[in-house]
Amino acid sequence: MSALALPRATLRALGLAVIVAAGAHVGYLPLWTSVLVPAAVGLRLALGRPPGRWLLLPLVLGAFAAVLLQFRTFSGTTAGGTLFAAMLALKFLESRDTRDAGLLACLAYFYATAIFLSTQAIAMAAYVLASLGVTTWALTLLAAPAGGPPPRVRARRAALLLVQAVPVMLVLFVLFPRIPGPLWGVGGESTSARTGLSDTMSPGAISRLTESSEVAFRVQFADAPPPPGRRYWRGPVLWAFDGRTWSRGERRVEATPPPEPAGATSEYELILEPHRRRWVFGLDLPLPGDSGTTRGSGYDLRAQERVHSVRRYELRSLLDYRLEPQLPTPVAGVRSSCPPASRPRPGAWRGSGPRPAPRRAAWSSARSRGCASGPSSTR
Repeated sequence: MSALALPRATLRALGLAVIVAAGAHVGYLPLWTSVLVPAAVGLRLALGRPPGRWLLLPLVLGAFAAVLLQFRTFSGTTAGGTLFAAMLALKFLESRDTRDAGLLACLAYFYATAIFLSTQAIAMAAYVLASLGVTTWALTLLAAPAGGPPPRVRARRAALLLVQAVPVMLVLFVLFPRIPGPLWGVGGESTSARTGLSDTMSPGAISRLTESSEVAFRVQFADAPPPPGRRYWRGPVLWAFDGRTWSRGERRVEATPPPEPAGATSEYELILEPHRRRWVFGLDLPLPGDSGTTRGSGYDLRAQERVHSVRRYELRSLLDYRLEPQLPTPVAGVRSSCPPASRPRPGAWRGSGPRPAPRRAAWSSARSRGCASGPSSTR
């Protein structure tokens, strides 16, 4: 065995560190990544040496193809994390010497802490701390692989090293500048539009449209999830139109009566990805709670401030409900308003269109009055 060869005990310790680091991402990344990492570790330990290129090259190409087919991109928290997990597993599979072992330890450190891009729960922080301890313990084996102290002494040294790093962590926490949003978003928002939701929408004004496959939010239901047909998620409601741009346009949020429960409710935990807006997704029909959200006049939820980081909300929604039979006058006036440029067409529709059904007569009447009377009646 050469001086740079990787001892088997060190390889086993690094394999444990990589598996523990990957365990933090179970439930946040595709299931096949949770299987790939321990499978690669087990295969490398079983072979006793790295496999040949005849196996590594197809695995690398297969991993890239799997990520691209599932996410259609390599960027983003979920797609990038999945690709990183696959490359970490393949790096362990082809590890040969102490240089590879040092690189694996650095990758395990990074991969364990990358879970904070998805969740910042206290329990997950404790798990990540334990993962860092396991990786540091593996490094003590790398520093003195043979003839060193027993495992218990090495574990104490690893814990001491973590404790010694706490002052540096506190200094960085206090002095390091906090940049809102991800690092790749520094410099302002992109000038090209993406498919998704915003506080305004101008049809025909988007000249360059790219499709984003990034995760918008994650949900964990307290009980059994509702059937697929009832999983409608209410986001921002845009019902004010000035002839060119749709916007929220709400002025009297308190004027909308609360919904009347008519059946079951659903409680769930929503983890919202940063989107630099204030709106929060809610299962239709969401109720305001103690999680820092308020109800808009479109029965949508809004955060108290813009969402620049991953947020966690405990929410409750009505699966069966009844809304008000007739809109209050202030709300009906604003919601049924039309810009001056659009009055001729609604006016012609009002004169020649079919008579509305009785249950929608009040709404159609309010809408036609608002479109015909001009902007003064909407204020």
